Amino acid sequence: MNYKLLIFSLFIILSSCKDQNYQPLELIDINCNKVPEILQNVFDSDQEMRTNRREINPKIDKENLITVVSLIEKCGMPTLEEVNDVQMSAIWVVFQHGDNTNRKKYLPLLEKSAKNGDLKASQIALMKDRTMMNDNLPQVYGTQVIKNGNEWILYDLANPETVNKRRTEMGLEPLQDYLKRWNIVFDIKQSE
Repeated sequence: MNYKLLIFSLFIILSSCKDQNYQPLELIDINCNKVPEILQNVFDSDQEMRTNRREINPKIDKENLITVVSLIEKCGMPTLEEVNDVQMSAIWVVFQHGDNTNRKKYLPLLEKSAKNGDLKASQIALMKDRTMMNDNLPQVYGTQVIKNGNEWILYDLANPETVNKRRTEMGLEPLQDYLKRWNIVFDIKQSE
């Protein structure tokens, strides 16, 4: 057996699976007594960049990701008893706009927060679909659309005949209604 060829092949496979946007994070010092203020600042900077139609600044996204990961690692995952809805959503927003490696790493923690009522199940559905899409796998809830030339299309969807049942479980509207925002027609008959 040619071990050099085997090792080289494994290296190529593992390299191709790696998140191309991932860069290790250098954690920063966080004052755990200021978690609400920190998360509010993170949310404001993320949304200000996106809602004012300015160009997305990857540096701000990375700074926000470093802040949130540092906060979670030092202070633990906050709850709605400690922060408000917007501040809690800041954590989700940062991972949603971050790299897939960190998104996957912290997804179980966010899922646990959703089960405890601190995050919305719909946020978890969006994050799972984005994670799947970035791993070149079919999405589960139909939340991700992509541009194909001049038109928007629904990214590959697993088991489309039962998607509305899954969407209902996550607090999402029927897929055909959601996709109207992009003028996408979804007419796959749903089974029970």
